Amino acid sequence: WGTGEILDLSLLREEMNLEFEYVVGHKSLSFENALKTLVPLKDDHFLSRRFGNPDLLEKQAKENPIEIVKLLIKDLGPQNAADIKEAICDLVIPSKEWNRWWQNTRSKIKKDKKLESPKKLSEPFSLREKEISHEEDLYKNLEAKPKPKEIIQMIHAFLRDFPQMSKNEDFKNSLTIKLADVLGHEDLTKSEKIQIHFFLDTLKVDKELIKIDEIIKETSSPMDILKDIDIVSFKKRFLISIRKYKSDWEAIFLDLFFSLEQNVLRDYILQELMKAKTDKLTDKIKELSEHPLLYPSAFVWYFQKAFFAKEGDYPLSNKDGKTKYFESFLILLDYLENKPEYKDLAKKMLSLITAKRYEMIQSVMNIATLNQAKEYLLLATKCRILDDHDIKIIHSLAKVVFPALSDYKNEIVEETVIWATEQGLLDLKKKITHISTIEMLDNAKEIEEARALGDLRENAEYKAALERRARLQTDLKTFADLLNNIKILTKDIIETDKVSIGTIISSSDDKGKKITFTILGPVEADIDKNILSFQSKLAKELLGKTIGEKFEYESKTYTITDIRSVLE
Repeated sequence: WGTGEILDLSLLREEMNLEFEYVVGHKSLSFENALKTLVPLKDDHFLSRRFGNPDLLEKQAKENPIEIVKLLIKDLGPQNAADIKEAICDLVIPSKEWNRWWQNTRSKIKKDKKLESPKKLSEPFSLREKEISHEEDLYKNLEAKPKPKEIIQMIHAFLRDFPQMSKNEDFKNSLTIKLADVLGHEDLTKSEKIQIHFFLDTLKVDKELIKIDEIIKETSSPMDILKDIDIVSFKKRFLISIRKYKSDWEAIFLDLFFSLEQNVLRDYILQELMKAKTDKLTDKIKELSEHPLLYPSAFVWYFQKAFFAKEGDYPLSNKDGKTKYFESFLILLDYLENKPEYKDLAKKMLSLITAKRYEMIQSVMNIATLNQAKEYLLLATKCRILDDHDIKIIHSLAKVVFPALSDYKNEIVEETVIWATEQGLLDLKKKITHISTIEMLDNAKEIEEARALGDLRENAEYKAALERRARLQTDLKTFADLLNNIKILTKDIIETDKVSIGTIISSSDDKGKKITFTILGPVEADIDKNILSFQSKLAKELLGKTIGEKFEYESKTYTITDIRSVLE
């Protein structure tokens, strides 16, 4: 029933009339039943205030959110993030304002001296018996003798959340002693050692204690140290130190350039090398354009800078550089088609092509020669990630600039029709149902739980959950589009006098090696089972052929020996 309020009493009948949160209408109870089942609440209890005057509680929650969270925990006991949301969202704070309110509250909870935050998402927030300073909390965690790597994470999080503490002399002295103690660990790695010295530098301790320059000068393998540093700001600080203390920093930066994963680090290296005006940078950028498959992520990162920049802003941002980079872009896009680890990168590249009504295609055609345009069209037509719709648009945009180019035609199948068997249709519907009813709901919970951790800037769980949501939404849209265009294959539709959609093709090479392909729609395509989508390049080559005709597959020539229906 939830929280309730007595509306009136009847001493004569010995009963009371009540109103409850979760009961429609009024409820009558005898005094005897009321004494057995109801728990009286004080007027200042959280539940009393939420039921009796929710508007006032909302106002107070917005003005002083920490006090409301404390009241909730005091009255109802320790609460995890999900519990707090259930108690406050909608009932106190409107749901549309919840995320922003909770992010603000979560950041303030971190700095409150009486609220203790959990180490894990599922664990509850609780009230300490007495206030404890944040530095005391840090020291308490450090007394548990965590490993150097954990110590680095703790101190970094503390100084990030409470930067003013680095100016407190007592705190500085105490933390300096602790850091010096960590430096005495026998198993301390070079990456951990340099990070401890970064802390000492942040605390502005005696310069004689800071050995950043010595460590950097002795470093022979910067990439190994960078890999072992988890904190991105410290990775950049390490690069800044190399720039400052290493005479061969240019060579080191050029060596690291494409191997780094974070764009902020690539940006820094690019900026410093451009300032140095080294010719080797241009050579390195040319290497990237000539070998895009070696560093896919770095290639796409630099492509976006150079292609959309003004001429001269970056190496190879002139007309020749842009046209060369675009050719490499299409080669890389096709290469990523069967690379699941680069699925998100391939989607990003595809979105770059289609963004703003294929603005990138229009731009490159305007600066390309006729031969370059023909090469782009050939690469686009062969690219398995681009569908017929994309290829037709690319061809039509090329024709605007080069009218002599022929139209792109796909004479084998209609673009909009997606053929499938009845079982394929059933499987597709199951996929859509599973994503929309199970995976999307699970992901929504992941996002809420990750949000509850606060500090979205460095919340890896939140970013991962959002990325998963984007993938699920994309998959759902793709499957829904397929469902809308599906036509069911029937026995009378499938032609077996030639290769057509719905046929199984048996073939053999000149050594007698046999191979069988089945041609269906994209819904049922499975490369591991040699089930081809009729939209694939190999299927398009096979369609229309008859028994005895030949085709190329994996650099071998095969002869078709039999054609039969998949529904037989």
